[in-house]
Amino acid sequence: MEKCNGLPLAVKTIGALLWSKVDADDWNKILKSEVWDMSTEIIPALRLSYKYLPSHLKRCFAYCSIFPKDHFFSKKKLVLLWMAEGFLQKSKDKTMEQVGHDYCSDLESRSLLFQQSSSVYDPDFGTFGSRFGMHDLVNDLARFVSGQFTCRVEGGNSLQVTNKTHHLSIVENIPKTLEALYEAKGLRTFLPIDVGRFPHVLWPMLRFLRVLSFAWNRNLTELPDSIGKIRHLRYLDLSCTSIRKLPDSICKLCNLQTLRLMWCLNLTVLPRDMHKLVSLRHLHLIETPITEMPLQLGRLKCLQTLDKFVVNKHCGSSNIGELGKLEYIGGNLSIENLQNVKSPVDALDARLKDKKHLEK
Repeated sequence: MEKCNGLPLAVKTIGALLWSKVDADDWNKILKSEVWDMSTEIIPALRLSYKYLPSHLKRCFAYCSIFPKDHFFSKKKLVLLWMAEGFLQKSKDKTMEQVGHDYCSDLESRSLLFQQSSSVYDPDFGTFGSRFGMHDLVNDLARFVSGQFTCRVEGGNSLQVTNKTHHLSIVENIPKTLEALYEAKGLRTFLPIDVGRFPHVLWPMLRFLRVLSFAWNRNLTELPDSIGKIRHLRYLDLSCTSIRKLPDSICKLCNLQTLRLMWCLNLTVLPRDMHKLVSLRHLHLIETPITEMPLQLGRLKCLQTLDKFVVNKHCGSSNIGELGKLEYIGGNLSIENLQNVKSPVDALDARLKDKKHLEK
């Protein structure tokens, strides 16, 4: 208690750290650590908690510095971002998503994340789920340990990025100029948070992007064909934009894992070569008025999330039988226009009863 200066958060985090250590020698090392005597703005107990994190959790925790203080983020979204960045270790027994959820639980058990609620409406997914936050002092720790690899721009302040900046978030107000962005040649993450509008940027110059979000950008009506040149892209969020059509070149993104197209009210058709997105795991289409599914959708063998399937009589669209080829589909699935199913055989081919991971 004395070393924690009576701060409840410090007591809680150091208690969680000691609980994870069963060897008396480890307890002594923590007690005698030089960190207690360091003169910094970061509470020693928090620094120690980070110091003893496994390396895979250190990266995931530091990444959370892209989120501003007092911001609650979706557990599902955080896991998808970690996955896109390559932070999740492969497991023989678990999917990457399950590994990511375990990481969240580990950070929560160490009081580095806290859960707002286990069942709160999640606007990122249109469902109820877990949302997490960080104590302000923990957020300060995350920014400190992420160093110059992460940049969070708030209040319309100017960009302060270098060629070492990997992750960039812009909160609420876009800076007057984004020219400095091109200094960040190795940028992997561009994540606007609560930004309604921002100007177009020549994204092809940022060839190493893994995470790109235009969500809530109401003035976005189209994407340039050059989007297909960002070959490392794994996460693309176009939700709540005014986009009318996706360029065919988007189907060249063979590493894309997550494509979010929720509440795109002007989007009615998906590119016909969507089956070429061989790494796609999550396709979010809630409240987007698409009229048909592209052909050969069943070739997306990695697909786990498909929240909407629209049956169309048109011969150039996938019939409901394509669902039978999607072995790992789970969560919620809405099937629209069932009156367009051509035959009972097609309906049986969907094998919906065999989808063990479907919730409804």
